[in-house]
Amino acid sequence: MTICKECGKEISTKADKCPYCGVVIKKQLTTAQIGYGCLMILIIIVVIACTVCFCK
Repeated sequence: MTICKECGKEISTKADKCPYCGVVIKKQLTTAQIGYGCLMILIIIVVIACTVCFCK
């Protein structure tokens, strides 16, 4: 359970919006999701760099 920042009532952590006031609940990214995203970006950069270097 978590607290709605708009009305202060307790709501489920799985809720997309507060059932009491209707405000949309923003989902926060976990550390693992952020790390995975950064890893994917790094892999893409390395692949592009290697493709450019080996094509010359």
